[in-house]
Amino acid sequence: MEKSKLFLTGIIFTLLFPFLLTGQTTLLFENFDGVSAPQLPVGWVAENASGSGTHSVFAYSAPNCVAAFGDWQPKDEWLFSPAVQLQAGVSYRVGFYYRTSFTPLQMQVKMGGGPSSDQMESLIYLNENINNTQYQEGFAIITPEESGAYFFGWNVYDGGNNGNLYMDDVTV
Repeated sequence: MEKSKLFLTGIIFTLLFPFLLTGQTTLLFENFDGVSAPQLPVGWVAENASGSGTHSVFAYSAPNCVAAFGDWQPKDEWLFSPAVQLQAGVSYRVGFYYRTSFTPLQMQVKMGGGPSSDQMESLIYLNENINNTQYQEGFAIITPEESGAYFFGWNVYDGGNNGNLYMDDVTV
C-alpha cells in the first residue's frame, strides 16, 4: 500500500513540477508615474487623430495616468505600447484599468506589428459603452500564432465631446 502511494505521489509530482516552475512573468508594466505631463514614457507613442490626449492626475495608482480629454470634437485617439516579445502558442494576459469622466465612450484594444493605427491587426478587447466613473479592469487573454515583437494599441473613440477616458496600470 505504501509503495503505491509513493508511486502515485511521484507521478503527480513529475506531472505538476514543470507547472510549478513556470509562473506568470510580467513582460510590460506601465503606471505612467515616471514622467511629467504631457510626456509619455519611453517607447509609448500617441496618435492623436483629433488633437487630444495627455496625462492626468485622476490616477488609479497615483500620481499619474494617461487620458484622452474631451475637446469638443469626435475622438479617435490611440496610445501604443513599446514592443513586447511574445512566443507562439503561449497565452498572455493584457490588463489595464480605465474609467470615464461622466458620459459613455468607446474603446478598442488591438495588437499588431508597429506603433500606428495602420499596423494594428487583431482586435483583442472591445467596450462600446464605457460609463464607469470608478476604475475597473479591462483585460484580454491572447495567444499569438507567431513568435515576435508585438505592439498593443488602445483606441478611444466617440461621436462628440463625451468626456474624458483615463487609463492606468497597463500589464502584459
